Parts: sequence; C-alpha cells; structure tokens
Amino acid sequence: MTTNNTPNEEVDLGQLFKVIGNGFRNLFKSIGNFFKSIFHYFIVLLIFLKNNLLYLGIATLIGGLAGYVLDVNKKPYFKSEMVLKTNYGSANRLNDQKVFISNLLKEEDSITLAKYFDIKPTQAASLLGFEFEPYQKDKNLLVDFDYYMERRDTNYVKDFTFKDFVKRTSDNDLRFQKITFYATDNSVFPLLSQGLKNGVENEFYKNIKDISVEKLKLKRHRLEIDLNEIDSLRNNYKKVALLEAKNSNFGGTNVNLSTKSLYRNNNDITLFTYSKRVLLELEKLKQEEDRSGEIVTIVSHFENGKEVNLIKYKKWFRFAILGFLLMTLFILGKQFNTYLNNYKN
Repeated sequence: MTTNNTPNEEVDLGQLFKVIGNGFRNLFKSIGNFFKSIFHYFIVLLIFLKNNLLYLGIATLIGGLAGYVLDVNKKPYFKSEMVLKTNYGSANRLNDQKVFISNLLKEEDSITLAKYFDIKPTQAASLLGFEFEPYQKDKNLLVDFDYYMERRDTNYVKDFTFKDFVKRTSDNDLRFQKITFYATDNSVFPLLSQGLKNGVENEFYKNIKDISVEKLKLKRHRLEIDLNEIDSLRNNYKKVALLEAKNSNFGGTNVNLSTKSLYRNNNDITLFTYSKRVLLELEKLKQEEDRSGEIVTIVSHFENGKEVNLIKYKKWFRFAILGFLLMTLFILGKQFNTYLNNYKN
C-alpha cells in the first residue's frame, strides 16, 4: 500500500520559499534603512552648519589668522632621509637609540644631543623631530623570509608560510630602516649619519661580529680544503684511467680491466656530486658574508634637506581646523545644556 505525500511536500516547499522571501525582504529593508539613516544624519549636519555658519566661519578665520602670524615669524624647517642596514641583531639596539633620541628631543636637551651626534649645541637645538620606518617594507620582509628559510631545516619549516613569518616579525625587526630628521638648520643633516651609526655599534655587537666573521672564515677554509682534496682525487682517477688506456693498447696484454674502470667511474661520479655540493655551500657562504658586513651599514647618507611646504604642517591650517572644532564643541555643548534644562520626566 503506497502513501501519497505530495500535498504535504508542496506545503513544506511553499513555507520554505516564504521564509526565504521574507529573509531577502528584511535584508533589503535593513540596507534601505541604513542608507536612510546616513542621509538623515547628513541632512542634520548640513542644517547644523547652515544655522551656525557665521560663528564657525569667524572661529575658523581667527584660528587661521593666529596661525598665519606664527608662520610668518617662524623659521622654515627642512627634512632629510637616510637608510640604514643592521646586522647581527643590532636592529634592537637601533630601536633603543630611537627611544633615547626621542626623549632628548622632547626634553629639548641640546647638550646631550650635541654630544651624541658630535655636533655643536646650536646645531643640536635646531633639530625638531624624527621618524623611523621600514625601508621598502614588503621587499624587506621577502628578503628576510628567504634568508630565514635558507638557515632552517627543511622538515622544521615545511609548514611555515610567509604569513606566519609576517605575524612573528615587527617593523623594528627588519634590517633596512629609513630615518627622517626635521630641523631648522639645513646644514646639520650630513653630520647626523655617523652619530647614529656609532650609537648602535657598541662592544657587545662588535664581539658578535668578530665571532661571526671568524666562523665564516673557518667554514670557508674547510670548504676550500674539501674542494681541493676532491679535485686532487678526481685528477688521480683521470691519470690512472689514462695509464690503463695506454697499457691496454700493448699487443701482449689481454687483461680485462672493465670492472676496475667501472668502479673508478662510479667513484668519479660520486666525487663530482660532492664537488657540486661544496660549490653550492661556498655560494651560500658568499651570500652570508655579503649579508654580514658591518654592524650597521649606511646605505644612503643624510644630505642637505628639502624645505617642508606641505599644508598639513602649516600652523594657519592647523589653527583654522582647531578653531572650527572648538567652536563646534562650544555650540554642541550649549545645545546639550539647553536640552538638559528643558528635559522633563
């Protein structure tokens, strides 16, 4: 006996489509209400500006005029950039120096700054501020990631991705850093490069460098000895092969040397494989030697700076915005106070 469930199935499908339809309807309704809210608040903002345009304009004008007076009486200031490459983990030391210099600038301690950079106190007093940021950050990360992977066991890092490396690496860990200084004295910039470098190169990192360089020298010496011995053995095999070839050409000699020749050929192939490995190690070693170098390498020095003329650094622009914001807060506070006075439970 068969049971016909078609009506029930049609009812269930109808309810399902109805639920889906209501879901889409609510979604589009929510999106519409969202844009209506944005439009409403935009109109409220326009009404606020329209009703208070005079007061806001006067406050903005006063702030702009006050900033203009300060700009006229202020010396122009300049900026210059340099790029440093750190080695042997000295990026941490460079970060410490960044904090130290920042505190000196905040305290306007021109005497200590002058000693640090080996410049005159008047030149140190002209320094206004500085910025640190990674140089070509994306490229910097890729280079450091490749170097990290080369120095690790393949099984250890087989599931380690570039994203994992980025998560574990901060901007301060990157070896290439760009430093931007601001000053009123345009001639002070070229004098700062060596001071920054000397501030990082302390005895601790000098010892690390000396040990690292010595290890690289010993490794190179050992690889070169291995390569010479392999070449010497291969040359001996070639000489023996030539002697055997000459002996096999004599009329009375019927000795079968095929087995020995095959053995020597296999050994020569093995030595050739070892030779390729040693050459590859030497190539990697050369890259590591190039990467090491000095504790801090100045990639590009500070040069005479360029005058900063960006509008965001102009006091008339900043004071005009400040005047506008202060007047806005004053008006809103006044309206809120009126609302509180008229509020009834």
